[in-house]
Amino acid sequence: MLISTKAIVLNTLKYADNAVIAKLYTQQSGMVSFMVNGVFGKKGGNKSSFLQPLSLLEVEMQIRNNKSLQTLKEIKVEIPFSSIYQSPVKIAQSLFLAEVLYHTIKEEEANPNLFDFIHTNIQYFDAHTRNIPNFHLKFLIDFSRFLGFYPTNNFTEETPYFQFTDGVFLDHHADTCLDINISDVIGKLINSRIDELHLIRLNRTQRQIIVKHLVDYYRWHIPSLATFKTTDVLEAVFMD
Repeated sequence: MLISTKAIVLNTLKYADNAVIAKLYTQQSGMVSFMVNGVFGKKGGNKSSFLQPLSLLEVEMQIRNNKSLQTLKEIKVEIPFSSIYQSPVKIAQSLFLAEVLYHTIKEEEANPNLFDFIHTNIQYFDAHTRNIPNFHLKFLIDFSRFLGFYPTNNFTEETPYFQFTDGVFLDHHADTCLDINISDVIGKLINSRIDELHLIRLNRTQRQIIVKHLVDYYRWHIPSLATFKTTDVLEAVFMD
């Protein structure tokens, strides 16, 4: 079956000398794996640049139900990035978010709401020419809604402690709660719009701590979740 669809690049793995296995999240068919030949060298054209993490593509693909690797008939950029690959910070955030999506999305069927969420957020991230240091934190919070463990939005002065096991805010500190300062940031991330993230002031160390706790929150709810390799990249690029 030949399908034309929008797609988002999540992962590529070099295969042989001139090919990659690419994992794309597609609008029409969910997660799909492809063998992409002729990627490197002069004859590869722009294929390697097309397959950067979070790239927004339009593809024509041949789907065969008995195949684990599908065939890409045509590939082109849907929306060229203007800022993401101009900034080391944005590159690191993109690598991290692509890795999170790659390890958490398992659906091999269409999920229009999830695709639109990812697609819209990537566009905003690129269109905003300046760095958005807290973007990946907000993305993790909002993305958890699609995974079934979005935090309960009951953060108040009376309930200031975030309990990561149940994803709720409590009026007292328990062993399963984050401390009050981290809980405060989690509450602000839940309640902030994406264009308000600059109001959440965090230094490099604080941001690293929040990432760690959010990843732990994901891992609590998805025990089989792989270790993310790109958190070290995040730590390396951010400045206070």
